[in-house]
Amino acid sequence: MEKIENLNSSPTNFWHGQYVMFGSIVFFQIVNIVVQKIGKPKSVREDSWRWTNLVVSWVHAMIISIWDIVCFILYPELMNDLLYYKNNFIYFMVAATTGYFVYDFIDMIINNKIFKLWEITLHHIAVISMFGLNVYEGSYLAFTCVALLAELNSFFLHSRKLLQMMQFQYDIDFRKTICLFLSILFLKLNNAKEAYSSE
Repeated sequence: MEKIENLNSSPTNFWHGQYVMFGSIVFFQIVNIVVQKIGKPKSVREDSWRWTNLVVSWVHAMIISIWDIVCFILYPELMNDLLYYKNNFIYFMVAATTGYFVYDFIDMIINNKIFKLWEITLHHIAVISMFGLNVYEGSYLAFTCVALLAELNSFFLHSRKLLQMMQFQYDIDFRKTICLFLSILFLKLNNAKEAYSSE
């Protein structure tokens, strides 16, 4: 099948992607250092590495979720060509998230978690391989943008886990509000997916 270039897509520069990826690794290492300096709350019983890792992952999920939603708002045409649509805004998001997964993989190696958390290790290897290839080739960026909508879910899951680790006491109204919000979010995203699939 012959590759069809999207005439509206802006060119991406491989080296710029590498710089963003490296900058992302450095950024998340700085976040890690700051979280370690602050320390875990006294109410957290789990080990410090788990707390720090979850906070850094939460920061990544928050940044990428917002960035991803902005991609769909600014560039709705990306849904018309999931394979070859590209622009620097989306390309840099994919490079930044790849950098995060490289950072987290290295952090797991340094802290001897690679075999203890083997399912996360396999996930990171798969993501780094796929997203890294997308950054290298500059293709499948819009498809990756769709896949990164999962980070919105990760943001809320990490928020919940962090609150549990801090032994946050949920009252019934708070719990109902969160359940309602997440149900509406799920239905909206599911409806958007169904609408796109039926086109």
